[in-house]
Amino acid sequence: MINIGDIITEENYFNAACECNRLGDRHIEKQNNQYIIVANEIHIPTIQEQVTSLEHQYNMCRWQREMILAESSSASDYTKAKAQEIEDLAEQLRD
Repeated sequence: MINIGDIITEENYFNAACECNRLGDRHIEKQNNQYIIVANEIHIPTIQEQVTSLEHQYNMCRWQREMILAESSSASDYTKAKAQEIEDLAEQLRD
């Protein structure tokens, strides 16, 4: 088992690389002429990134959401729920 911070040698590089791939949360990085096991950075999307991603996923920009969520809208409950999901996130950006 390899641990974060372990120094990798030529002899155990292949096994360490396989273990990193299997675990998925670490990788081998060259630092100061040594190969060391380091943790992968986890990217937590910002609210703006989440809104943009959902807008693309549902193909629904702000003006479309406003029309869908309007009181007289004949959009399906599913479509309204998706529009509301994006609006709930987007509202945090507007405060």
